[in-house]
Amino acid sequence: MVHSDKLQRGVFKPVRSYTSTTVAMIFTFLASGFFHEWIVTVFLYREECERCFYPQMLGAQMMFFIWNAIVVAIEFSLGQHFSLTNMIGITLPPAIVSFLALYTALPIVHWFMNDYCESGWFHHGIIGFPSFFVEDY
Repeated sequence: MVHSDKLQRGVFKPVRSYTSTTVAMIFTFLASGFFHEWIVTVFLYREECERCFYPQMLGAQMMFFIWNAIVVAIEFSLGQHFSLTNMIGITLPPAIVSFLALYTALPIVHWFMNDYCESGWFHHGIIGFPSFFVEDY
């Protein structure tokens, strides 16, 4: 469910102790959205820079995580009532299940990735982390 140990201990479990799992998941996604908004605001938006970057839109990180919270909450709710969602996870190969999970975010991934790509965030890590993005710097 929650993959980050810090988010699980700091947000999910405390909220889960007072409410449902679905609400705890939504709060965890919101906390992650706030964290990523902070990262983008503090580290990417600079007044003085060689290559000035202007954000696509403030709140895009949060909207991305809200979208994922809704998708996960729907999947979690349906999984309790319909055997189809459980069957998909059990019968299909893990690579296909991962592809289907990623496919729910692909239509709106630009909300999340645009600011990182446009600001050159990945430029310094391109040697250690090969990338499919090719740009002239």
